[in-house]
Amino acid sequence: MIITSVLLVMNILLVWKLRSASADHPRPPHMHRPGGPKNIIIERLELDESQVAAYEAQIEDHREQIRQQERQIAALKGKLYSILGTQQEARKNALLEDISKVQAEIESIHYAHFEDIRSLCRDDQLASFELLSQDLAELFLPPHLHSKP
Repeated sequence: MIITSVLLVMNILLVWKLRSASADHPRPPHMHRPGGPKNIIIERLELDESQVAAYEAQIEDHREQIRQQERQIAALKGKLYSILGTQQEARKNALLEDISKVQAEIESIHYAHFEDIRSLCRDDQLASFELLSQDLAELFLPPHLHSKP
């Protein structure tokens, strides 16, 4: 349990560091397109107008779900840091566990979003989606973590 807690804290600190550092780094060239990954997905899948409209509605729903989870994480972190120095090991571990559960839910929401994108595809677009799915992680990485060409 202690090792899990330490690893979770290290992951939280890493995410915080990566997010704060991303503001200092320019975006990779493929991310400079207006709309970023959204437009890349539209182009690579060759979505038609009705598919784009459905995709944009999915994006809004996805963003709202993620915002709700991020608010939960922020509240949990507030509780976590408020007990610093109070020797409440059990409470700390419980909060860290709660944060990890919400983070796992965020990843589930992201995964479901990509399944929703796949469901928009016509049969002739599924091969393009399969190719795109191999690049999704790279598309959404913080800029400084993108692989070098």
